[in-house]
Amino acid sequence: MATAPNTYSTRGRRLAATFLAIAWLLLGCFTVPCSAKQIEEYHVKAVFLFNLAHFVTWPIDPSPTAPSFSIGIYGEDPFGQVLDNVIKGETKFDKPITIKHYTNLQELQKDPCNILFVSARAMNQWETIRDLLAASAILTVSDVAGFPEKGGMVNLLKAEQRIQVEINRAAVSQAGLVMSAKLLILARLVP
Repeated sequence: MATAPNTYSTRGRRLAATFLAIAWLLLGCFTVPCSAKQIEEYHVKAVFLFNLAHFVTWPIDPSPTAPSFSIGIYGEDPFGQVLDNVIKGETKFDKPITIKHYTNLQELQKDPCNILFVSARAMNQWETIRDLLAASAILTVSDVAGFPEKGGMVNLLKAEQRIQVEINRAAVSQAGLVMSAKLLILARLVP
């Protein structure tokens, strides 16, 4: 009897293992309070932010002429070196994943990214940012209460010492993006 060839790549296995580890951490945080000693909040958020690149489908390479797939941080960077360490050596669309930092709308408009994390201190500009990105396939992420209700796509919210993932499926769909079913199972869906 012939056996089927192994169709899972090493990268695919690594992504699956990473996703399962994150799921375990997040589900653990849903049932057991997470303390600062157990796990650093922004380390979990950095890993999750990176993995969004692999659990969201863009209709095509959203920036075919860009030299990299980029994660942008608008406003204050809460991740420090953690996000840099998480993405080091990683790729999407056969391009390296890089980090961009934005302090104003002109920078974002001139040199857009693929995933945009909007910091808490930049939320006073959120409506303008949202309107600027309305016609683009940029995944918006934050960690501020009410972000999905205001048109944000993914929220990584710390509530009662737990990390809660919230997803606004309508906003994701309007941007032409598709979320993995595995990700949707872990999240609280916001209408």
